Amino acid sequence: MKHYAAKDATIKQDLLDHIAYVNGGLEVEALVDYEFDRNLKQWMLLVKWRGLDEVEKTCESVTSLLKDVPYAVRSYVAKCVAGSKNMQRMDDVHGLVASRG
Repeated sequence: MKHYAAKDATIKQDLLDHIAYVNGGLEVEALVDYEFDRNLKQWMLLVKWRGLDEVEKTCESVTSLLKDVPYAVRSYVAKCVAGSKNMQRMDDVHGLVASRG
């Protein structure tokens, strides 16, 4: 009898995306934009979800995304912070980038 090894499995990414979607867990493909929601009084990031169409992008709070995908949020902010006063404000509130300079 041969023991199971994950490397032997040929699971396609489409199937993994479908399983994640059915189980209610979506995977962040990219963070594409940001804004300050004046009604909610919090910073929001526009999220492109893996396996979903462009029209299904959603705005999610930085606070909730930091709990789920902290590395993606910090990487996105670090990439954008130098060229944007608003991104610098978001960084000041959430302390996402260790140093600017």
